[in-house]
Amino acid sequence: DLMMNIINRAIISSDVTPDRMSPEEKMEIVKQLESQGVFLLKGSVQEVAKHLKASEATIYRYLNKTV
Repeated sequence: DLMMNIINRAIISSDVTPDRMSPEEKMEIVKQLESQGVFLLKGSVQEVAKHLKASEATIYRYLNKTV
């Protein structure tokens, strides 16, 4: 699945695992995914939240800060 590949590549490009990332590092990944259009796909917020070990509300908050 294209969305999963993009999410995994963004997380792997970071040297830190999601459970050890700071909020700023997670926000940077969300910003990177937003620039690649990931959040235009249905279900993407849920998938990103799951992979970053964050809540959906947190991902939406990060998205609002990147605008």
